[in-house]
Amino acid sequence: MVKILAEKCIGCNACIRTCPVPNANRYDGSVVHINNDECIQCGECIKHCPHGARDYDDDIEAFMN
Repeated sequence: MVKILAEKCIGCNACIRTCPVPNANRYDGSVVHINNDECIQCGECIKHCPHGARDYDDDIEAFMN
């Protein structure tokens, strides 16, 4: 699952510009938040964030169980 590292986010909106889903992100004036109901977990925001403010939780172990 994609997650935000709020302490690294400067609100540059690179994640929003690269996201293929229009409503998957929300900017609150300081941090870009993820709308997990809309996010398709493609990881494009992780690849394009120049500040390292996007990451993911590896849930393969839970999936395998």
